[in-house]
Amino acid sequence: MIQLVIEICTLHCLLKYGSVRPSNSCWANMKIAIYIFSLLLSCNAFASPCDGVDFSISEKRKVQLAPYIAKQDNNNEKVEILKSYSFRGWHIFFVNRFVADEMYFFYSGEPSQSKYLSTWSGDTSDTNELEVKQYVISETKGIPSELAGCFAWRVTRGMDYERTTPHLSGTR
Repeated sequence: MIQLVIEICTLHCLLKYGSVRPSNSCWANMKIAIYIFSLLLSCNAFASPCDGVDFSISEKRKVQLAPYIAKQDNNNEKVEILKSYSFRGWHIFFVNRFVADEMYFFYSGEPSQSKYLSTWSGDTSDTNELEVKQYVISETKGIPSELAGCFAWRVTRGMDYERTTPHLSGTR
């Protein structure tokens, strides 16, 4: 790929200046273009840890799933789904519990057919992203690494609303 960039820059210099000499400005621009292109490739600059994760959830689906999550949350009378992450049949729901702090519920299937595997609540803005990802993977057996990574990336950057002390717990 870098060879292609070199060839394109060389062709440009030949057409513009008639040669590719270290003394003309085209040579310096070519080196800069190669450096930037290499940097972008090595950094995966265009990738997001959340590529492939679906954050959409309709109001109808929120209303349908809320009673299942409420029942699993110590028979809480009411919950409101605030956010949703879905990836390869796995789901994370960020829920307003009204009686306590907001909480994330991790599911390997539909809440109507399965119990949550773990939960998370609290502020993680000062927590290391890799630590959060590793912790979620260790406490939520089978969760896809991509989903755990997306979750960790978002919560350590404050992209979802959380409150105080971080806490992840297994199934009760």
